[in-house]
Amino acid sequence: MPDFSARIRAEHPETAELQALQVNGLNPQEGISREETAADFRQWLVDCSIEKIIPVAHNLEFDMKFIRRTFPMESKVFSHHGRDSMRLALAVNDIVRRESGEDNFPSVSLRVLKDALNVAGEVTHHAVEDAKDAATVYRRLTEMLTQA
Repeated sequence: MPDFSARIRAEHPETAELQALQVNGLNPQEGISREETAADFRQWLVDCSIEKIIPVAHNLEFDMKFIRRTFPMESKVFSHHGRDSMRLALAVNDIVRRESGEDNFPSVSLRVLKDALNVAGEVTHHAVEDAKDAATVYRRLTEMLTQA
């Protein structure tokens, strides 16, 4: 699927948490408006002939809450049957714990899973790259399940 990425300008930059801005390397004054982003997204859907998206993310519910709240009309294109690498890692831990008594992953953070599954690169805290990493982690986790 072709990438879509937008930097949305903060509507209330005064409420931004300094630590979050530092981790993500963001300036709340930069970006385009929510309305402009929505219009660009709708045009991207048309240009790419996309009618439905099955989202893949790490902690999908966090992302979908943001999308549903920020873009209620546009969020309808996202399937309710998304894939979540964090939840799948928890399920893998449950399966392994049942068999061995121990978790396979000491944490289900994206960083820990990438390391454990030999997925190259740092966690960037940029949406497109993190989404690609989550998809790779999800794929590797499904491969673990099919090898069992």
